[in-house]
Amino acid sequence: MSEPERKREEFYTHVRAWAERFGLSLPEVLYRKLGEHYELLLRWNERINLTRIIEPEEAARFHYVESLYVGEFLLPSVRRIADVGSGGGFPGIPLAMARPDVEVVLIEKDRKRAVFLLEVVRRL
Repeated sequence: MSEPERKREEFYTHVRAWAERFGLSLPEVLYRKLGEHYELLLRWNERINLTRIIEPEEAARFHYVESLYVGEFLLPSVRRIADVGSGGGFPGIPLAMARPDVEVVLIEKDRKRAVFLLEVVRRL
């Protein structure tokens, strides 16, 4: 198993464990999408500073599951939210994946990070 494959599998394991601890029930397709974003984040983070939290367990908890947990508190009437200073896409990208009924506007002033976010949106 290659290093990226190992990290991806470890990431999935930790997302599942942390989601369970937070009381979240996530559909299988969401795990795949989160994993794809995580892989993009790792690749781009080598070139531009998106985050210092890259290890699978920390990323699973602090970036992905905590972002999804925020979504649990959105009122059903919410149809649009803004993620100001999106950086690597947190909490906006995971929220958008989990709540396709909500328009998530990503706002990032750093050009390189904004290009990363455009690439994420294009791919996912």
